[in-house]
Amino acid sequence: MDGIHFETERLRIRPLTVEDAASLFSYRSLYEVSRFQTFLPKNTADAVDFLKSISPELNVRNTWYQLGLFHKEGNKHVGDIGIHFLDNSNETEIGCTLAPEYWKQGYASESLGVVISYLFNTLEKKIITANIDRDNIPSRRLFERLGFEFTSRAGSEVVYQLRRI
Repeated sequence: MDGIHFETERLRIRPLTVEDAASLFSYRSLYEVSRFQTFLPKNTADAVDFLKSISPELNVRNTWYQLGLFHKEGNKHVGDIGIHFLDNSNETEIGCTLAPEYWKQGYASESLGVVISYLFNTLEKKIITANIDRDNIPSRRLFERLGFEFTSRAGSEVVYQLRRI
């Protein structure tokens, strides 16, 4: 998978591949990580299947594209960002998942900031949406800090949007 690659002060961000299945499983299988998400792998094979199901190409309507977050020191897989390219080509959905040992250290803001900038400035998206479980207060606060605004409720989720000015 080619695709986009970014570097921040502490992270390398690149598309996930099936070679990342074991490290993805190591944090995505944890209850504290998965409790607000729909993807809960039971084993590494589930992670492989998930990684095979995502789009290998960027900006394809009605597909998910998954980026891995890797710490520059030691290349440790610390999390991932999912980008859902919606049927409306001007809008995309985004989400971020981190391994618990990397929570509350700024990694989510650092990685989302560069990806959001890319979506707006390079892909020229107009709206980025985040659907967050209403009980996931840390994620809600994260997206609010990033400038997203609460727009609606949808079942057990709240919807936040960031619009390109």
